[in-house]
This record gives sequence, structure tokens and C-alpha cells, in this order.
Amino acid sequence: MPELTHGALCTKNNRRLARFYQTVFGWEEVWNEVQNSPYSVYIGDGYFQLNCLQIRSGSGRVKFIDGKEVFPPVGINHLGFQIADTAMVEDIAKKLASVDPSTEMEKSRPDGRYEEFRFDDIEGNPLELSRIGWPAGDGKNAIMIRHVGIGAKDPVRVADYYKLLFSMKEVRHERNDAIELSDGFFNLSIVKSSPENKQGIHALGFKVPSVAGIEETVKKTMRKYTYPGEAPIQLHREALEGSGKAVWLNDPDGNRVELSEAGWQV
Repeated sequence: MPELTHGALCTKNNRRLARFYQTVFGWEEVWNEVQNSPYSVYIGDGYFQLNCLQIRSGSGRVKFIDGKEVFPPVGINHLGFQIADTAMVEDIAKKLASVDPSTEMEKSRPDGRYEEFRFDDIEGNPLELSRIGWPAGDGKNAIMIRHVGIGAKDPVRVADYYKLLFSMKEVRHERNDAIELSDGFFNLSIVKSSPENKQGIHALGFKVPSVAGIEETVKKTMRKYTYPGEAPIQLHREALEGSGKAVWLNDPDGNRVELSEAGWQV
């Protein structure tokens, strides 16, 4: 089964964003031995790797519309699945063709990046595949990400897509079509998009030993990743729906970070 082991955050300040996750959750920087680039800061928890990706002209994430560059928004940009071998790539390609014949896998540039193929899901969320995987450090002192949230126009259709392409199993389905999937380790929650749950990849979830402990760490270390005049990062204790019963805060870029002591169903 493909494993969800990577995500990327598009940002205007990749060093600041990486520092937040390193300081609050104990993540470590992962050095890319091949790719000499100031635009990607890779960090990991021992299992999952995040790329803090600088928004810039000329990036592969920039699209051209009517001859003009259209930059990706600040936020969670894409997810990556590690696959076992070429046969699994071919299997996913066949399934992709059966669902959406207009979508083809794009081969990534062999310039030191970890992913090998790219394509968008049926609602436009960018996805990546890699046989070598994404190095994530040793995770010795890290609090791990165990959950990703996606807002969708049609949660059932999107959930069926991920179940087909990546063999994810459904572990929870609410009446309002909030659907949780699992790859055996990671929880992927797909909910109806709304003002609170914007369409696209909108949340990262950490299984934490103590919510109060994270709140205290944020308060003590805030000067390391916020600037004068910025609003403080605050914990929102209104419990979110879903198996994790999480509370949440926003990282320095405004991305929703969910915190759960119980963890999410897998």
C-alpha cells in the first residue's frame, strides 16, 4: 500500500516557518545532499517530511495564465505518497486513467528533488509519488504528524478516489460526509468544504503528549518565529469534529495545526 509520508507548505519565509515546527514540535532539518537550493527547507519527524517551499518566480509551482505568472497561495500545497516499486507506479497510472483520462502523471525534473511523479487529484490538489521516499530524520525528539485534513466539494467522490488510487481504507464516515481514511499509520480526513474548512489541503494534525504542554511551549518560544506587531499564536480550544477530538492553532503563516492527545483513528 502507498504510504503518506510527505507534504509541502508554500511560504514567503521558509526559514521562519521551519523554525516554528522545529521549536514547537522538535522537528529536525533534513539536509538534501544533492539539491543546492535556498528555496526548500526540509524538516522531518522521523517518518513524515515537510518541505517549507519558498514562493518565487520560476518555481515549478508557479503557473502561467494568459502569459502571466500566477503564484501558489501561502498554505499547504501538496502531499506525497511513497510507493514500493515501478509496478505500483504503473498500477496507480492505470487507475488514474480509469478515473480521469485527461490527467497524466508528470515526471519531475531529476535535479535532486525526492519526488518522481506529479499529478493533481480530482479536485485539483497536487500529489506526488516517490519510490525512494522523503528522508525525515531520526525523529528522536519529535512530536509526529499523524493526520491531514482536506476540504472537498464532494467528500464522497474524493474519498473514493483516494481509496482506489492508494488502497486507503475507510475508518470513519459521519452523516455529513466527513470521511476518514487510513494507510495503516496516517489518518486522512476529507470534509465538506466551508468557511471553516476551506477547499483543498487545509490542516496538519499532531498527536501530542499534552495539549497544555504545547501551549506552554508556544508561549515561551514565540519570539523565535514571530515579529513585532504580529498577533500572538493562540490555542483554540473549541474541539473539532472527527476521531481525534482535536483543538487547534495557526502556525506563523496561518495554516491550521490540529493537536490531539488521543490521536486519530487509523
